[in-house]
Amino acid sequence: MYLLDDPIPELKRHVGRELARAFGDAPLDDLTELLETDAPRISDIRHGRLRRFSLERLIRYAQRFGLCARITFEPRAYQRQRST
Repeated sequence: MYLLDDPIPELKRHVGRELARAFGDAPLDDLTELLETDAPRISDIRHGRLRRFSLERLIRYAQRFGLCARITFEPRAYQRQRST
């Protein structure tokens, strides 16, 4: 049996890092208005606290911020795991 890790957490981390990098030193008021969210949510993204966000929400924030998300698929080397 092949066991695969859930890809969503890593994808969320990747999108969160890109958003935080893009935000730079932009004023908080500008970010909250552009992303239609509140200051604590912006702070969470800047500090990598992404538990409260869906991947879909993060991608929408990226789009509103002018970033283009692309998903590519590549073959992966799977490790065979023994079932217990």
